[in-house]
Amino acid sequence: MLILAVFDLLSLSVNSVITGLLDIMGFSFCHFPVFIFCAGAIGKGSWMGGCVACILLAVDRCVEVNAKFRLGFLFKKKVFRVVMGLMVLYWFYSCGFTKPLLFTAEYSSWFFDPKIGKEPYLYHSIDHTINNLVVSLATTSLYIYLCYHLIYKIGYSTSMWLYRSKQQIIIQAVILCSFHAIAAYIYVYMQFFYSPPWLIIIGQLAWQWSNGCFCVAYLTLNQAIRNAVVRMLVPKKLRERFDLHIGIDEHLTSVKQTTQINTVSICIKMDSLV
Repeated sequence: MLILAVFDLLSLSVNSVITGLLDIMGFSFCHFPVFIFCAGAIGKGSWMGGCVACILLAVDRCVEVNAKFRLGFLFKKKVFRVVMGLMVLYWFYSCGFTKPLLFTAEYSSWFFDPKIGKEPYLYHSIDHTINNLVVSLATTSLYIYLCYHLIYKIGYSTSMWLYRSKQQIIIQAVILCSFHAIAAYIYVYMQFFYSPPWLIIIGQLAWQWSNGCFCVAYLTLNQAIRNAVVRMLVPKKLRERFDLHIGIDEHLTSVKQTTQINTVSICIKMDSLV
């Protein structure tokens, strides 16, 4: 998740920040070719590296719900180091040795075609197409398996906590998978077929949301991560002052202190009555 966060920040810096600035100023590839070339290379490489990280994250979730999942060996200590090394190499290859995306102000989006009058088929990126198709099929299949296992294999439970946990995991899976699949398929379609402006905008927004939806989904649906963020941002004194007892340890401390206060109050009342 840490590496995925790095890839997402790099992608967001290109598909959101740089895209917004270039669009406001109306600049395209011909205005700043070197800068846009480098930004497009970083954006594309971070997208492709993030795709591998998303697949690993989906596999990790499947392993968590089913310890016998066949791809669980990827997370063994020695194997996982190799996997992480290959993922970083894949990101480096995608940034430095493949065709970059190039910004076009006319559509406020990124294309492989620099729009300089030559045939668009000269600028197709086969590696990008393969990457998008693989990540879409892989993440969709893995999250379908995850939801199936949670719903049918684990079965119905009267525990409200378990029910809400399953519900949150399924909603997160649908959100994360949807934006990645939409962005991947639209950008593949845009390479080979005519795309109306509204479809291009949807593809651009889906690319942005595929990188930004993780933090929104985790902060709104994952209580453990939300509690951890509150712990990092809110000092302990303020949490105690406003009863923001985050985590089981602080909750138990609060209950213990309340119990002690109530006990002392009862003892004082009994002494006064005597």
